[in-house]
Amino acid sequence: MRNRSRLLLLMMMLCAAVFGQAKADEKAYQQYFDEYMNIRESSPASALNDLFFAQVLAEKMQSANKLGEVFFHKGYVYRRLGIYHLAMKNYINALSVFEKSANNDRHAWVLLEIANLYRDQKNNTKLAIDYYHKAITAFEKLNSDIGVIVARYCLGELFQNVSQYQKALTEFNLAKDLCKKIKNTHHEAICLWYLGHTNILKNDSASARLFFEELLTLSKKNNDIDASARAYKGMAELAELRHQPNDIIIYYLKALERYGVLNDQLNLTETLDKIAASYFQQGASTNAIKYEEEALEKAEKNKLIQLQKQILLQLSAYYEEKGLIVKANKALRTYIDIQSKEESKSAELIQKEYDVDLLKKDQQFKEEKIQKQNVVIVITVVVIVLFVVLLLVILFKNRSLNDAYQHLFKSGIELNKKKQELIEIKSTTKYTGSTLNDEKQIDLMNAFTQLMKDEKLYLENDLNLDNVAKRMNTNRTYLSQVINDQFGSNFSNLINEYRVREAQVILRDPANKIYTIEAIALKVGFNSKSTFNQVFKKITGLTPSVFMDMEESKNEGSDLSI
Repeated sequence: MRNRSRLLLLMMMLCAAVFGQAKADEKAYQQYFDEYMNIRESSPASALNDLFFAQVLAEKMQSANKLGEVFFHKGYVYRRLGIYHLAMKNYINALSVFEKSANNDRHAWVLLEIANLYRDQKNNTKLAIDYYHKAITAFEKLNSDIGVIVARYCLGELFQNVSQYQKALTEFNLAKDLCKKIKNTHHEAICLWYLGHTNILKNDSASARLFFEELLTLSKKNNDIDASARAYKGMAELAELRHQPNDIIIYYLKALERYGVLNDQLNLTETLDKIAASYFQQGASTNAIKYEEEALEKAEKNKLIQLQKQILLQLSAYYEEKGLIVKANKALRTYIDIQSKEESKSAELIQKEYDVDLLKKDQQFKEEKIQKQNVVIVITVVVIVLFVVLLLVILFKNRSLNDAYQHLFKSGIELNKKKQELIEIKSTTKYTGSTLNDEKQIDLMNAFTQLMKDEKLYLENDLNLDNVAKRMNTNRTYLSQVINDQFGSNFSNLINEYRVREAQVILRDPANKIYTIEAIALKVGFNSKSTFNQVFKKITGLTPSVFMDMEESKNEGSDLSI
């Protein structure tokens, strides 16, 4: 009773330790992932470090969905950084993980991201289109209308980029119609903006204006500030097409006001840059510099690196136009410094992805590991105790089982002896007229035995009496008589005995536990598992599985005695 209580206590300690560790890993993973989400737009390279640690924990927890999410987001960051081969590597990993875990929703979104990646590379249009269609099909099977809408306007953007404007308009219209059907005004607004923008690229200002006006009406109806900002941004682009400089600035300022309300720092910065460019085109370089400097300040504050580089180049040109050569050179030097740091960071990330073993990164968890050492020791002791108890239980149960097996084995041997005696009686009457004397029989018997030993013909599954007789330069009648007289058996049974002996050797070796019974049957010359089982039991009195269990029990017993 006392031992049982101790065992229960140890098991409870083990469960508590394992559960506590799992909760700690889960919490650490979430912290790294949350930190990544907070900085991925402003500092993608730093965000990758958090994803590396999250990946280590996801693998440790053996969580397919968490690991898939890490790969997915690593692909996203690498894509943003323009390191396309690493982005693709991680997307493919995510695709594989989600496919194995049957997470069809995330699988569909990864297909879409791969399509976007091919689109970004510009020289893989056909592959991008193929993956967009795969993503659309996957979303349709899931009845995910939002997924279909996003995939369609992403495909439309691809057609827009390669100047296939009619195809782009078709995709945007399909997406818009689906938005109306499910009454999703947010994505409908995006589709209207794409439709207007595509018509601008087509130089169809009348159609573009209709879509932007529809977008503006939709934004007022739903009090959608984001849609309103898109509408005014579109109207500014339309004014650019119509060469209406004053309207360009008016509409961009309206868009700027709404992005300010939304606190959308990315679009705020981009719009300030657009306003500066408009002023510069009008020859108002002072105003251009004012808005571009404000855009640069926001880009620096929010760590919008790509925009910061673009603005620095523009600002350098504006300073030069104004005759501010020192400022122009300073802006250009800052651009070069940022570009150099980015290139260095990219190289560092590639090195980290390919050459650094993820387990080495786990060194940063050393302090946590030291604190958990006592828990690990307890777990190890508990596991050892449980293992010993399990072995003792197995040993006790197998003693009675071994006795039964031994009895069956002896009974099988006795039965086999009786069968051999009957065979010998039959053999004495069958070959009474044979001219084969005893000396020749002995020679043939030795030759047969040696042949089986040297060449192991019995392993051939199509072996027959004629084949062996031919190999021994004798005839089948003499060989059959020798087998009957000297071995007390017939050809088929004798060959099967050889095969069974070979099988017993294999089954006794613990290293062969990796093989199935069927594999062993084929290996020793039988054509099927059922025939092997039947013959093995006939000869030994046991099935192959029982024989193997007995051998394992013997091995375990000998190990314990040692």
